[in-house]
Amino acid sequence: MRNASLGSCLSRPVPTVSDAETCAGDRVGRVAQPRAESPADIESRAGKAAPACIILPMPKTARFLSPQTVAETLTQVIEGEDIPKPKSLLRNITPEKAARKLPHMPYSILTNLAHTDFWQTLWLNKLKGLPRKSITEDWRVPNPDEWQEVRESFLAGLDEAHAIAAAQPFKHKMRSDEAAVNTLIALAIHNAYHLGQINLLKRAMRLGNESG
Repeated sequence: MRNASLGSCLSRPVPTVSDAETCAGDRVGRVAQPRAESPADIESRAGKAAPACIILPMPKTARFLSPQTVAETLTQVIEGEDIPKPKSLLRNITPEKAARKLPHMPYSILTNLAHTDFWQTLWLNKLKGLPRKSITEDWRVPNPDEWQEVRESFLAGLDEAHAIAAAQPFKHKMRSDEAAVNTLIALAIHNAYHLGQINLLKRAMRLGNESG
């Protein structure tokens, strides 16, 4: 397993994927799967530089986890057990600071959160049987005045994911409970990964202000 670097998660589509998807740069303790498309293929098709990773099928879990287990995982992300609470982490950030890209950093807090919200919405749409968002919207650079909207969308989506996992009976529009649970697991891990990046970006910005 390789460690994902701060800028390694760049997502692009492949022709076919499983019900739960993950970005190669976002993998946490998972065995790499054969990719359906190479970066060169993507570069040729898109007419621009290939990203650092692509969307890969999520491997089958060795044992089916219950929706309640995933609900507890999402609770720990939301309530900030051993990590900052998302609401607290994203509070008191001005639009200007959110959109600021620090030197030697691949993107701003706002771009990072917009990417995280994009995938969260994509996975929630799969769970609700809604149309898939266009992959061309991923990794866009939002304007500073979009900060509040992106922040609120992300926090609301996180609460919605928890509500789906905690609901009894477990309801969704996917082909099986296992596929739905795997999608919620991917969502929780991906969110925690990027919230950690945002925390690091906030610290780097604070240290930069102190040294400057």
